[in-house]
Amino acid sequence: MQLDLREQAENDLAQWGLWAREKNLPTLKSQNLVTSRSVKLDINGCPLVIKDDYAQVLDASIARMRHLDPTYPLIARQYFSLGLSCRVIAQSTKINKDKVSSIVGEIVSWVACDLIKAA
Repeated sequence: MQLDLREQAENDLAQWGLWAREKNLPTLKSQNLVTSRSVKLDINGCPLVIKDDYAQVLDASIARMRHLDPTYPLIARQYFSLGLSCRVIAQSTKINKDKVSSIVGEIVSWVACDLIKAA
């Protein structure tokens, strides 16, 4: 059950990232896009099916992470929306690559818990 929720949250975050790119939301920091804007698939290769209302719920959840650490929303945007690797994010944020990977896991867990509370 917990694994399914984390997988669902990770999938939802991947779709949120595509949604944020498509809506041209501010990137919080100038970065070049690594992936093509024409790709509209989630992490499992399925078509993007996220609705605006749900994407906004995810966006609000990510914004609330700023209370934990101001870099969390930035890392979420860079990883899920811009498609940057943990190594590239680590270089731009001056954080260890393993720590960035750990933060990505925390972001997924945070969103999974937030979605459970919202349901």
